[in-house]
This record gives sequence, C-alpha cells and structure tokens, in this order.
Amino acid sequence: MALNSNDIGLAAFQKFIDVLRSGKVKSLTEYTRNFRAEPFVMIDSECVFEDVMYDVMQSLQSQYAGYYMLAMSTMTTIGNIQVAQHMNKLNPSRSSLDAAATSASMLGGIAFAAENDMLTRMRNLGGTPRDDEDGTKVDNLTTGVGKDSIKHIHELSNLSVGKIISCEVSDGNNTVSIPVSIRLIANSLPADSLVHILSGGQADKTWLERWHGFKSGRLSLADMLFCSDLVKAEMKAGIADKDGIRKAIQDRKKGNSWSAILSGSPSVGTYSNMAVLTETTAKELELAMAGKSLKDYRAREALFDESALMILAIIDRQWKRVTFYHQGITRPIECGFKDLKTSNKGTGPDVAEILNAYRLGNTPVL
Repeated sequence: MALNSNDIGLAAFQKFIDVLRSGKVKSLTEYTRNFRAEPFVMIDSECVFEDVMYDVMQSLQSQYAGYYMLAMSTMTTIGNIQVAQHMNKLNPSRSSLDAAATSASMLGGIAFAAENDMLTRMRNLGGTPRDDEDGTKVDNLTTGVGKDSIKHIHELSNLSVGKIISCEVSDGNNTVSIPVSIRLIANSLPADSLVHILSGGQADKTWLERWHGFKSGRLSLADMLFCSDLVKAEMKAGIADKDGIRKAIQDRKKGNSWSAILSGSPSVGTYSNMAVLTETTAKELELAMAGKSLKDYRAREALFDESALMILAIIDRQWKRVTFYHQGITRPIECGFKDLKTSNKGTGPDVAEILNAYRLGNTPVL
C-alpha cells in the first residue's frame, strides 16, 4: 500500500504522542488507562457484610458492561449510515433533542457541499482520502462490539479482576479486536459521609432554605455572610472521606470536562459511578435532600448530577428486596434477594436481556 505525505505526517504525529505518553507513565496500569473502565462504587458500611452484596455487585458490573457495549454499538457506522439514527426510530422513548441535532447535522451537510465537490476541494489542497490495499477509499473509522463479548459478560467473574470484553475498531476492510477491562472500584464509607457525598449538602445550599434556617436560629449571621457552616461541613466530609473517594470523583469530573474541551471529543462516561445503600441510609439521604423522595425523578437526577452517579442500588433488609435507580430512566426496578441469587447462579445476569432493555429505554430486569 502506497503512503502519501498525509500518512507519513499522521504516523509521525501519533509516534510523538506515544513517546510523550510513554515518558509520563511508570507502569502498565498507567499506560493502559484508556483500555480500562473502572467506575467507583460507594458502598454503605452497614451493608458490606450482607450476604446479598455479592449478587448486587455482580448485577452492577453486568449492567455497566451492558451500557459500555451499547455505547460502542452507538458509535458504529456502516458506510455512510449511522446505526444509532436508525435504532432511534424504534425507540419508544425518543429524545426530541437528539432528533433536532440529527436534522441540524443533515441540513449542515447539504449546505456545505456534495461529496464529489468536497473530494475535489481536498485534492486541490493537496490531500486525498487514503486508499486501502484493494483500492477502496477509507476516510472514516467505525467501532463495534466483539462477537464473544456477550458470552464473556454472561459469566460470573472475580470482582477484583473484573470482566474483559472485546471491542472491534474498523477502518475500511481492516479490523482489529481490542480487549477492554471493566472492573468496579468498591469503597466502603460511613453512612453520614456517604450521605454528604451523594447529596452535596443540598439542604443548606439554596438561598431560601438558608434564609429559613437563619430565621429559625439554626444558622447564625456568620453562616449567612461567610457560609462558615458549609466550610465546616466540607472539612468534616473531607476528614471522614479517608479513602479519598469524594475528591477522586470531583477530580474525574474536572479532568473529563477539560479533556472534552481540549480534545473536542465529549466525555460520555463521566457519570459512571454507583452507590449501594441500606434502607435506613436512604431515608437519611432523603432528609438531606430537603425531604424530597428518591422516587421523584427530578430530585433523583439532581442527586445523580452532584456525585456523577449512573446507578443507585438500595437494599431493603427488612423486606429482602433491592431497588435499582438508573440515571436518565424514570422508573426504578425492584427485585427480591432470591431473584438476584437465581439470576446469578451459574452464569450470572443475562446480559442479552439487559441490552434489549437498554435499547428500548427501559430498566433491565435482573
């Protein structure tokens, strides 16, 4: 295959980036950062030793893997056809914002020029699309999910190791299968610290609530003028956060925001964290949310925004049931301890059913 000046320049630039990255990393774990998906899981210390925790963690890992595979499938392009646009037609819960963005992109493409004119313009500028070995024009990349990925996710795995799924990246007729590691980073936190991380102290942040607190005597004048109560609460939460999970979440959010700006590529995996609470801690969390219920979709979305949550699991020890709340999905899913044990027996949750539920915009049945 003949190489042109564009190929040589691209290869040199990629080599420079690789050398720059290699000079900063000190281990294989740092070098393979982009091939590891490791969301944080904040676990209520009261439910660490519950027998159902293993089944809950396995379900969370399978659900995250299902989301990851769907995201890879969303980026799949067959020729000039984007699979996500066609799948959107079948979705019973379509987004008007996505539809408007699709229409705008189509109008923008028509307004610029036809494909032949664009190729002619590129040739005049000295750049031509790269040819594949059989002469096929190659001008875009496409990604997808490996054939055996669903089989691997369907199996139970060691939580300390995680799951390995295969993602396929294609450029014309050239396809490479890339393994991706998915592992949950679990951290046990005291109930009060976990409530503060998830709620962000929402009850004391709005002006109206702080004014009522001042009128009732709960907040002093210094608290109103200098927010000294919020400063003390932040310091207390930082001291209680011995594992540094709260700081790590904030650092991830900032890092992903800057990466999206500098690279021009959106960070769609920022909201990937999970939390597992007991029913008593969930009630304390609702009190910290100014009395709002977790069943309230808007209040729950604000909670998810505060700590970049994707899935919230609540274990009801009295009734032996687990409730899963998903970011962006209005209705939760409830299942019993026995249901989780049955689905996890032998092969684990059926990821095919999880994927089908996600495609329809529904909460998966575990």
